[in-house]
Amino acid sequence: LVQVRGLLVALHTVLARNADPSSRQLLLDASRAVARAVKDLIGCSELLKGDTWADHSDPTVVAENELMGAASSIEAAAVKLAELRPRVQPKTDENLAFDEQILNAAKSITAAVQTLVKAASSAQRELIAQGRLDSHPQQHSEDYQWSEGLISAARFVVAAVHQLCEAANALVQGQASEEKLISAAKQVAASTAQLLVACNVKADMDSQARRRLQAAGHAVKTATERLVSSARQNVVEDERNILGH
Repeated sequence: LVQVRGLLVALHTVLARNADPSSRQLLLDASRAVARAVKDLIGCSELLKGDTWADHSDPTVVAENELMGAASSIEAAAVKLAELRPRVQPKTDENLAFDEQILNAAKSITAAVQTLVKAASSAQRELIAQGRLDSHPQQHSEDYQWSEGLISAARFVVAAVHQLCEAANALVQGQASEEKLISAAKQVAASTAQLLVACNVKADMDSQARRRLQAAGHAVKTATERLVSSARQNVVEDERNILGH
C-alpha cells in the first residue's frame, strides 16, 4: 500500500510539473517499487496456498472432479429411476412383472455404476498418495495423458447411464422396444469396462482400492447381463405370442 501511494504521489507530481526529467525519474522509481511489491505479494499468495490448495486447471484435479461429478450425476439418474413406475393400464400380470423387473435391473446397474465411479476416484487418490501418479503432471506426459483418459472414460459412463435411464423409462411407457434398452445396457457395460481399463493402467494390483474397483466392475457386468437377459426373454415370449395368434 505504501508503494502504491508513492506511485500515485509521483504521478501527481509528473502531471503538475508537466513531465520534466526529474519527475519522470520519480515516476519510474515509484513504478519499480510497486512492481517489486506486487511480485512479493504474489510470492506470499503462493505460500498461503499450502498443500490443500487445488489448481482446477490441473488434469489430475480435473479428473478427480470429473469422477465426483459423474457420481453425483449418476445419483441423480438413480433418483429419476426410483420415481419410474410401470404403466397404469390394463395389462397381463406377466407384462406388469416384466416392467418391474426391467426397472429393478436398471436401478441395480445404476447403483453398481455409482459404486464403480466412487471406487475409481478412491483409486486415483491412492495412486497420488503412493507417489505412483504425479499430482501436477506436465502436458503430454504419461500421467497427463492418463488423467485425460480417465476424464473421457468418466464422461462416457455418465452419458451411457443417462441413456439407459431414458430407454428404461421409454420402455415401461410403451414408447420404445426392448432392443433399445438392450443397446443402452451394453453401452453402459462397454463404458464402465473402458473406465476400468483406464484405472488399471496405473493401479496397484494388490491394493484395496483396486479390489473394490474390480468388485464394482463385476457388479456392473452382472447387473447388465441380468437386464439384457430379461429383455431378450421378453422379446422371445412376445414373438411366441404373436406366432400363437
